[in-house]
Amino acid sequence: MIEQPDPTLMEAIFRLRGHAWKSRIPAFPAPARWEDPEDEDCLHWAILHTGQVVAAARLSLVRRLQDAPNAEVYEGVLPELTGMVASINRLVVDPAHGKRGLSQWLDRVRLARADAAGASHVVAQTFTGLPRIATLRALGFRIAGEARAYQSGPLLQMNALMARPDPSTQPGLSTTVLIRSRADL
Repeated sequence: MIEQPDPTLMEAIFRLRGHAWKSRIPAFPAPARWEDPEDEDCLHWAILHTGQVVAAARLSLVRRLQDAPNAEVYEGVLPELTGMVASINRLVVDPAHGKRGLSQWLDRVRLARADAAGASHVVAQTFTGLPRIATLRALGFRIAGEARAYQSGPLLQMNALMARPDPSTQPGLSTTVLIRSRADL
């Protein structure tokens, strides 16, 4: 595992994001290269296998929830949060390396970093359904409610898919917001 990958590995992460999403949700028009403006201000991790990025994740540390990446998904779902807020986001695993615990490893590393930084709350939002929600709940998260629609970026395209989910092509797809607060631990 590499923390704060160099620019070459970051390029591989940006390509993996699109590939992983397209593999998991074929109807989603994922970009081949997915970089967000927030990437410069976030912490990143990559897991390599034979020199290739096979999993990656991002952690955003902000003073206000409104400053988190895609904060609009939390509006009206979460109360006003005080203290530092961490957002775990952009977790991707190459489909050829799935079901090996890589996402849980990345979750644990990000939570440890958020705790070390003094985050009062860690927020997450997932489309990936019940298994992902169960994993986050086992790590101390609780369900806060259904996420609001994205306002920008590649996930804006998910709004239309979520409005008319087709169970045959989007099994178990959900838009759940979760939160883990120090007060709850």
